[in-house]
Amino acid sequence: MLVVTKTSQSRKRRPGYTRKRKTITEVNINELKQTRYMSLTSPPVSPEAKRPVNSIIDIILSAEQRKRARKPSAAVAFKSAVGLIVGDLLIGLQTRKVGWSYLSLSTAAFSDRPIGYKTFKPIVQALETVGLTDVSLGRNSQATDFGFGQQPPL
Repeated sequence: MLVVTKTSQSRKRRPGYTRKRKTITEVNINELKQTRYMSLTSPPVSPEAKRPVNSIIDIILSAEQRKRARKPSAAVAFKSAVGLIVGDLLIGLQTRKVGWSYLSLSTAAFSDRPIGYKTFKPIVQALETVGLTDVSLGRNSQATDFGFGQQPPL
């Protein structure tokens, strides 16, 4: 499964609610070919970069409906993860004309990442809920044909 995120000002939705999400076929396929892979290696370093990330963290925390507070170590990991996700989304927005970024939601895709799956997914859902990102659900597809056969359907 592939999650494609694009910064926007969308309406509020429940986290994990997929019926209102766009599918890969509803998004221009040419835009999806120009997406940027989220490496999750761009933390905010300067005070100017940390300010908007801290504002986003405050927005997420105010929108969350948790039964228990995060442990101090989990709170630090949460803030770091938000910084890495927002950093990648901003880089994708600045470096690509279409502004889309993607990362597989397979748990195996997070084995070598600084953010775990259980941290990443709720943050992306919260960003979508508060209207800071759009999420488009992807699908598995055939490998790209490089001219040696018929083009696979997209």
